Amino acid sequence: MIRILAAAALTAADLYIKARFRKMPEGAKKEICGGRIELRPVYNRGLLGSRFSGDQKTVRRASIAGAALLTACICEVFLSRKGGPAEKTGLAILAAGAAGNLAERFRYGKVTDYIRIRTERKAGRLIFNLADILIAAGGLTAVIATFIERTE
Repeated sequence: MIRILAAAALTAADLYIKARFRKMPEGAKKEICGGRIELRPVYNRGLLGSRFSGDQKTVRRASIAGAALLTACICEVFLSRKGGPAEKTGLAILAAGAAGNLAERFRYGKVTDYIRIRTERKAGRLIFNLADILIAAGGLTAVIATFIERTE
């Protein structure tokens, strides 16, 4: 039950933050941490760094596949007796991030990204949101937990 509430709270937080950034005037941005982090809304109509942004049919299909995967993930977390607590927690965090991005994509046809960490490298051009962080952290947690919990 706690995982359901936590996932719902994380999804709600993600959607709330994105709504705040959508209300910002175009071109507005804020720099924090001495300019190393830039906060500004950028709208991603594609997938994974705007790939396929010109091919909305592919984006829609991938989003539907993502929704199916999200459903499977939720079923695994909340209905299955398999998997340990850390693995299920990781999947719940991943599901929260996926739900946030999918909800926005289905409602607006785009996802609001807003965090950019400035670096001299190519990675400094990446811009992401809380949902992306949740997906990465949850996925990593679930994978590591799978190996640790199954070897115990």
